[in-house]
Amino acid sequence: LPHTSPQPPTMTSPSLGSKLELPPRLWDDARSAFAKVAEEVDELKEQLKHCRGNRQSEVAEIRANLHRYKEERAEIVSKLRYDFEEMVHARLEPIMSAVKTIKDSDKGENAAQEQQIERLKSEMNFLACTLVKVQQSWAAAAATCVNVENEILRDPTLKKYAKEVAEAKAAAAAAANAAPA
Repeated sequence: LPHTSPQPPTMTSPSLGSKLELPPRLWDDARSAFAKVAEEVDELKEQLKHCRGNRQSEVAEIRANLHRYKEERAEIVSKLRYDFEEMVHARLEPIMSAVKTIKDSDKGENAAQEQQIERLKSEMNFLACTLVKVQQSWAAAAATCVNVENEILRDPTLKKYAKEVAEAKAAAAAAANAAPA
């Protein structure tokens, strides 16, 4: 059989009663449009992956900063507690030794000594009450730190602010390290 070139498709229109010829490039245009749409979808998928990766790295950085802040705060609180306990012990020791000395010296025979003992006891009671209040204040301060931390985790504006603060600190530390000594 001799080779013939393909003929364009034809359609018969019932209303016109004649054959309509479809342009040969009709399907090529549709295929190219679908190909472009597929390319755009692929590009959007890549952009989405890239954005997700950036967001995940930002979240990881914020979490690392938050962890570092927690550790720093814990260190500061521990140091403050230690210093406070040393101060309280240093102040209580002389009072306790004075009370013991007074008790041992006269066993309460002298009225003046008894008054001094009573005064020291009341001072110790006052100091004990004050220490209880300080302990309650420490507990409230620790609870406030936890509440602020939870609020930072929930509020996107505070998260952003925390990130900016961390970036500023990192920039300042980098500048300090880069400055000649």
